[in-house]
Amino acid sequence: MQTSSGPVTLQSVCYIQFAVSATDRSVDPLDIVVDVGGVYSPEKHRYDHHQRGFTEVFGYGGFDKTKLSSAGLVYKYVYLVNNAD
Repeated sequence: MQTSSGPVTLQSVCYIQFAVSATDRSVDPLDIVVDVGGVYSPEKHRYDHHQRGFTEVFGYGGFDKTKLSSAGLVYKYVYLVNNAD
C-alpha cells in the first residue's frame, strides 16, 4: 500500500482499511496505491485524484456534483464491490 510521502496519518490508515477490506483477497495490499501517482484506475487499485481533467464523482444517491478525494475514490470502489448485483 502506498500513500503520500511523509508521516502516516489517520487518512492513510483509513485508506488502508477501506482498500484492504474491499479488495479481492488475492490482491496484495502492497499493490494498492492511494493519493499518489496521478492515476485513477480501480481495476488496477490506483486511487489518485491529483491529475488534470479529473472529474470523478460518486454518482449514486444524488451525489453527482462534488469531485471525489482519494478516500472518496476508495469508498466508491468499496460501495460498488459490496453492492454489485
